[in-house]
Amino acid sequence: MQHPVITRLRELVHALPFHAFTIVMVNGKTFHVPHEDFLLIGLSGNVIYDDGDQIKNINATLVSEILENAAPGV
Repeated sequence: MQHPVITRLRELVHALPFHAFTIVMVNGKTFHVPHEDFLLIGLSGNVIYDDGDQIKNINATLVSEILENAAPGV
């Protein structure tokens, strides 16, 4: 069974046209995704964020919300 957060992230990354979104973690950390190239979602459900400055694994079970069409720094 696929985690609902991973399913939603896949939908957002592959949306046409693409719209920016922000991932908010339970600890308040945010990851802004202004372009689909910033997020990689593997077949096994691994989520990797890469903005050129940092590469982070995102644990889908620790995502508190996904803010669609959100500006950076939310």
